[in-house]
Amino acid sequence: ITDPTNDFRASQMAAAALLVATVKPGSGAKFDFFLVHTLTTSHAVRILLPLLPAKYHIPLVRQWWLLTLSVYIAQLRPEILLSSVGDYDLKGRGWEWVDRRAVEGKHSLEAHFVKGLRAMKAAKATWGDEEGFYLKAAVRFGEEFDGWAFGKNSVEGAARQ
Repeated sequence: ITDPTNDFRASQMAAAALLVATVKPGSGAKFDFFLVHTLTTSHAVRILLPLLPAKYHIPLVRQWWLLTLSVYIAQLRPEILLSSVGDYDLKGRGWEWVDRRAVEGKHSLEAHFVKGLRAMKAAKATWGDEEGFYLKAAVRFGEEFDGWAFGKNSVEGAARQ
């Protein structure tokens, strides 16, 4: 870690990519229940950092990154197709749409779905979103989510296939 703030910013973007960009658009594949936790735990770390003494910041982020890498490897290292987020057509939808999807959509009672959307919105608020990556990831996730895949089924329809 050479620039802790910038490195953590990049790692939160990577966590969003792990969740959303490892599923081919329109494939009907379910999003990975284990990969959503890399995103939601990055959000938790971001919330905790200001409350902890500085000497614990880098060790905590390193431990979180090791968890993230472990989950990614355990899920058989699905390909990350960044273009599936970067090229995503928002069709005029913004954060208001994401908020409504989280609170009023058919998956509004699925806590991990809501937390995933919330973590992406919080990352955008923290780091900015000039390229619209977090918004595109959140809209795509909100639009295509239809339940979770677990374990070895998580890679069915994943980007690597």
